[in-house]
Amino acid sequence: MTFKPKKWIGVGDFIISKYEKKYLQKVIDSNRLSYGPMSRAFESKFSQMHQTKYGIFCNSGTSALQIALAALKEVHGWQDDDEVIVPALTFIATSNIVLYNKLKPVFVDI
Repeated sequence: MTFKPKKWIGVGDFIISKYEKKYLQKVIDSNRLSYGPMSRAFESKFSQMHQTKYGIFCNSGTSALQIALAALKEVHGWQDDDEVIVPALTFIATSNIVLYNKLKPVFVDI
């Protein structure tokens, strides 16, 4: 029995267009990889597209959850140790963000 080699699937490979390269070069030329002029422009355009007052660029889903939950806590007047319902089966960041905001996760099977 012989095995044929499988097609190689690389990890971390990507395809990028000339259009995307142009904007990546602008980021590199700005000497700012985080929160530079392109980030601010993205936030502004994103908030306009979604007709919201603010748009916040995040480096990860975890950071986005942190910002969102902190904002909800502030806007709704939640107190430390208030309960937040989270799915029992989820990525750990979901419950960690609740704890980080000094709230209490309540796990439910959804």
